[in-house]
Amino acid sequence: MTTVAVVGATGRFGAQVVRVVEAMDGFEIIARLNSQSDLAEMDGADLVIDASRHDVSNAVLDRAVSNGQRILIGTSGWSAAALEAKNLPATANVVVIPNFSIGSMVATHVSAIVARYIPNARIDETHHVSKVDAPSGTSTHTAEAIAAARAETPNQPAATPGDHIVAGVPITSHRLPDAIAEQLVTFEGNGETVTILHETLSRDSYDSGIAAAIRFAATSAGITVGLDRVMGIQ
Repeated sequence: MTTVAVVGATGRFGAQVVRVVEAMDGFEIIARLNSQSDLAEMDGADLVIDASRHDVSNAVLDRAVSNGQRILIGTSGWSAAALEAKNLPATANVVVIPNFSIGSMVATHVSAIVARYIPNARIDETHHVSKVDAPSGTSTHTAEAIAAARAETPNQPAATPGDHIVAGVPITSHRLPDAIAEQLVTFEGNGETVTILHETLSRDSYDSGIAAAIRFAATSAGITVGLDRVMGIQ
């Protein structure tokens, strides 16, 4: 039996994680932490699932690694560069998932394939107004995947005001009251345009990815970033 502590368990995403874990065989939640909890409450678990805010996530990661615990981070705002800057020890077992949607994972993977042939790209991402970070972790991960796949230096247009530049890819962030999540990646070149759109219509779409990531994090070694690696695409 793998014991689990969920940090941020009373938030919208944290409550979804709790629901998924409770339906899984072989896993037992022994701690549900909220914004008033002492992080020491997570210390006895085999696996820590971080569903908190990014300003809290850093401390959760540090404590889990110091304790020798496995940790699955679902908190937005992490990038491969930020994780590398942590200079984590070789013994750390960390899984970071920017987006638990399998459809979003496939869209990011396809974007990396297109980037091999059409390097000029930009991303428009849309989330609910309650999402405080911008750009989203999903768009940051997609931008990093595009940059890693490019076979040549892109001839990018100048970024428009308000854009974020991640790994050389302009990202425009939108926050709307009725949105869940949407990402549009546009590639332009050779007299043609390729667009890759993923839209989340229900938060239930995250359940399968959450369960897969939990099973993976319970036994994986080292540092893993992205649901694509969990699912064996990368």
